[in-house]
Amino acid sequence: MTSLMGGSLVVQDNSPRGTRFTVTIPLPVASFGVTGRRHTIWLIDDDPDQRELWPQLLAGEVIGVEALSPQAAADHTPLGEIDAVLMDLSIDYELMVTVLRRLRKSPIARQVPVIAFSADPDRSKPEIGMLGILPSPGKSMSPAEVAVLIRSVASAPLLVDRARQFELFDELGAEGFSRTVEKFLLLSQEIATARDLGFAPAGLLHRLSGSAALVGFPEIARAARRCEKLGDSLTRDDLDALCRLFDESIEQFPAAQVDRIGKP
Repeated sequence: MTSLMGGSLVVQDNSPRGTRFTVTIPLPVASFGVTGRRHTIWLIDDDPDQRELWPQLLAGEVIGVEALSPQAAADHTPLGEIDAVLMDLSIDYELMVTVLRRLRKSPIARQVPVIAFSADPDRSKPEIGMLGILPSPGKSMSPAEVAVLIRSVASAPLLVDRARQFELFDELGAEGFSRTVEKFLLLSQEIATARDLGFAPAGLLHRLSGSAALVGFPEIARAARRCEKLGDSLTRDDLDALCRLFDESIEQFPAAQVDRIGKP
């Protein structure tokens, strides 16, 4: 708990008189150099102590926290703008999916980034619809580091349609979704090969555009259509730009799917 609050604990053995414990906890103050608007997040955790603690810890980082139990989040519709959601992976799976489904159907939160965290060191893959997985906040990340992450994901250009991806997952199930995404990744590998050769058939670009739109990558879909329309004027630079866009976009894709299928 001391470490979580950014402090330290020193133990001195003064036998036979006893043991001295020295606890140092810094006062939460506004971080130097933090400017711009105040960000707001949801923290979803079944531990009431964590729900009470994190709003206090992030108050000095210009981060507002609405801390909710999993059931409250499942029953709750966002009424105001939120920039990110931190969700504990230890919560009940059905509740987790219910929360994600409610977020993705909300006009306010349908594209909000969801970041998983877990105290389990063996838990390395988040569920669909989450950006990635972090150690439990406070175990190896300070409040300032969590705040930097939140500001980073909140300000990143949106290159994926998170609502579309979760809708497809809901429709096809985990295995069907993975097979669909695998086809998209294989097409992307073919584009990378075509880039090395300096030529991409129009049919390949057309298939990539359709596949990208299906799995929630609208920017890649548009870029592939532009390349297709170039016809014989298509250059290696155009294909380079398409491949770079893929690399940037895949960073916003649910990590569980990329890990399972294999990033090209």
